[in-house]
Amino acid sequence: MYTDQTRVEAYLGRDLTDKEMTIFEEIVETISKFINTYTNNSWLNVDADEEEAEAEERIFDGSGSRELFLPPFSGVEAINILDSYGNISLELTEDDYMVLPHNDTAKTSIILRGRRFPDGIGNISIEAVWGGGEVPASVVTVCTTLVSNFIENSGSMGFKKESIEGYSYEIGDIGNDDKEIIKQLDRYKIISL
Repeated sequence: MYTDQTRVEAYLGRDLTDKEMTIFEEIVETISKFINTYTNNSWLNVDADEEEAEAEERIFDGSGSRELFLPPFSGVEAINILDSYGNISLELTEDDYMVLPHNDTAKTSIILRGRRFPDGIGNISIEAVWGGGEVPASVVTVCTTLVSNFIENSGSMGFKKESIEGYSYEIGDIGNDDKEIIKQLDRYKIISL
């Protein structure tokens, strides 16, 4: 979650009401997930320390090449090649690979030295801290602004209604101000090819 109650109250210039506090966590979680989806990226929670973040194991498909492209990560704990039963067939050491890019906290690929990732489905196990590291201040600002705008406009949120041959739905109307705020996230987008 990329903002907190203190930041939102400071932005609004007032304390949140009991009614607003009832749904505050859900609003922050929803907008934080929207930011992750929009950018195809993720970060640690707003006040989390990168050193306290826990590593998580994820399974990937081997590419048959030296380089494996991954979602943003840091702090690699272990890289293992798995057999067809999911058992570890080879444990890689830090001498066996490089993480890239060198000059960025968030890494997005692993290159093996002297070998290739074997082709396969679910045959690479990587334990790392997943995400782009500490959340950038501009992402915190965008999240705080969007949460505050949602709270301020929740009573008068506009909806569009559309009906096509008996099928109908409603969607929330995002204001032009929010569209401009969301555009600030464009520099954090990760485009997967």
